[in-house]
Amino acid sequence: MGGGYTYTSLHDFCAEGGGCADGAYPQGTLVMDSSGNLYGTTTTGGSDSGL
Repeated sequence: MGGGYTYTSLHDFCAEGGGCADGAYPQGTLVMDSSGNLYGTTTTGGSDSGL
């Protein structure tokens, strides 16, 4: 596979569900912006949970 990227895990989301302050159960694909930052979503948890 071509590229020039090296995978490095910077954060692991918790797997307990709604009690996670940063989100849980990552969902979907990652999106990369023009600066190379990656963004993703989770299905539960996080600061806006339940809105």
